[in-house]
Amino acid sequence: MDCVELVRRPLSEDKNIIAVGTVLSDTLGAAYWYDALMWYQLVIAYCNTVVDRGNFIQAGVGFTMLGTAAIGRFRDISLGMTLGEISQDYYNAYDDTWSRGRGWTLYTLFLGHFQTPMRNLLPILENALDYSMASGDRSVSILNIGAMAATRFWAGQDMAEIEAFCSYGPEEIDGWEHDMRGGALTLSVRQAARALQGKTRFHHPKTTMDDAHFTITNYLDSCTKKASNPKRTQDIFE
Repeated sequence: MDCVELVRRPLSEDKNIIAVGTVLSDTLGAAYWYDALMWYQLVIAYCNTVVDRGNFIQAGVGFTMLGTAAIGRFRDISLGMTLGEISQDYYNAYDDTWSRGRGWTLYTLFLGHFQTPMRNLLPILENALDYSMASGDRSVSILNIGAMAATRFWAGQDMAEIEAFCSYGPEEIDGWEHDMRGGALTLSVRQAARALQGKTRFHHPKTTMDDAHFTITNYLDSCTKKASNPKRTQDIFE
């Protein structure tokens, strides 16, 4: 079976497969922030289920993550891009707000920059945010805003504008700053943008990200107490 045939198969009508797809999709997102090995094993199980048991509407998310593993774990960019294209075909094939919001956010964050310049990813992220907000996917909406902030930073946009975006971008989501996933990404970009404008305590390496309202040691201590895997949040800031 080639990639085109894989995507073009009809959606499974088996209620068990539909249920498995929903459970695997939610579990995959949680596992990424909890345990790397568990996440990798779930990605393999996810894609094997799609291939062996039939398509379910969230299938593209698994192939985005498998592409991420191919590049991040095995340095196989070609395979990662092929899997990313499969995931894109799934998102285009099924008009599902949850899958498109989560899938396109993850694609641009982990795979998109291998295929196109950073500036070209922002329109995709904006569309993904609309979908994730429409589906009520709060955690991915916050992650999306963090991804947009990071993409603007990596694309070399004006630091003052990036700092402003980190304030107004997530303002409609209550408590976003306490989110240890996407919220941490937004905070890290905001503080880096402030540091590059000379607005932080940049005279010492350990306090480069600190200012009157944010102290990185206190934030990471809070993550150690609250995050399911504090190392993920620490990696974002590092």
